[in-house]
Amino acid sequence: MNTILSKPIKKAITVTMLCFFTCTLSGCWGSKELSNMALVMAAGIDITEEDQVQVTIQVFIPRAASSQQQGAGPGTGGVESLVLVKSATGENMADAMVNLQKLFSRQIFWGHCDAFIFGEKFALKGHLNDQIDFINRHPQPRARGDLFISKGPASEILELVPALESYMGDVLQKSSELYIKKPITVKDFQLMTISDSKGGILPLLEISKPDQPEKATETITTFSGVAIFKEDKMVGSIKEDVTQGLLWIRNQNKLGAITTSTPDGRKISVHPLRQSTKLIPKIENGKWSVTVDVNVDGLLVQNGSNLDIMEESSSKQIETYLQHEMERDIEAAIIEVRDGMGTDAFGIAESFHQKYPEEWEKVKDHWKYVFPQVTINMDIHLKVQEPGLMTKTLGTIKRGE
Repeated sequence: MNTILSKPIKKAITVTMLCFFTCTLSGCWGSKELSNMALVMAAGIDITEEDQVQVTIQVFIPRAASSQQQGAGPGTGGVESLVLVKSATGENMADAMVNLQKLFSRQIFWGHCDAFIFGEKFALKGHLNDQIDFINRHPQPRARGDLFISKGPASEILELVPALESYMGDVLQKSSELYIKKPITVKDFQLMTISDSKGGILPLLEISKPDQPEKATETITTFSGVAIFKEDKMVGSIKEDVTQGLLWIRNQNKLGAITTSTPDGRKISVHPLRQSTKLIPKIENGKWSVTVDVNVDGLLVQNGSNLDIMEESSSKQIETYLQHEMERDIEAAIIEVRDGMGTDAFGIAESFHQKYPEEWEKVKDHWKYVFPQVTINMDIHLKVQEPGLMTKTLGTIKRGE
């Protein structure tokens, strides 16, 4: 009998104690009600002709979200935008935010901001960290928010209405995860600018408009490469094909496929299943060199050639063609970024610092003069681990094989 009654008695005691402790909890007198806040979802920072800082923010509209939950959706004719876009200028970000606040009846709240976009004109002017200082010092903005550069004004990116996602901040965050292995946050960028190499990269955004004016609603934002930085000043940009070589070196590539051509012009594509890159520095007889060691295991996703992946000799040929394609991408990145811009956006300085700390101390203050003299070698290993669902190409099947 005692055993049967013990469970309800214990339950009653537990409930009583919970009620007691709940009553003794103090309220949070300094808190702000959600209904009194304007939630920032994404922000753009531009420079005006008068050298003023222009801040553009996307603010969540609860009313629009509520109407969509009640049945409004694409094609119903009653869809409202989920965000409101407003801009204001000032001497810096903090000053611009004071002026932005005047445009809202609610207190602007930065805690949900997932994306910060700097306009290319601002980035080329330099001193991005002066404005990022606001993001770090203010208690609300998140330093883990993703950072981007736009080819035109950042405000134009935020004005776009995405077709699949709720707002542009969400689009950029999800897209960057598909483009770069690890999206670059505000904190990541600042660490790049103060690293040994003092070089960095940020994804470069571009507005892509449809050819037909009547399809203006299909205007989208695309990744068109990366912006290259020397400290916190943009010194140039590279296109998407060259970007792949740079990302291979940085171990940040997230390609959907590697495509190359055979000597007779046929196309072969492999999807990387696993990939890793190591920078192996070496100092010998006073000469500095680094080997870019890349290892890729891939799935053959398209074979337009007559090479049979199931034959070892043909498999080796396919792997060789793909390795040469990767080598060309990496070499193009080295030529454009190191030789053309004089920037170590690869992280090579860090690799020497870690392996040769004493030698690094002697050159760290004039690395920009040493870096161009460093020999960069490539050691690329690509292995096609899986042939896909077909083991033979149509060409070999037609020959009766």
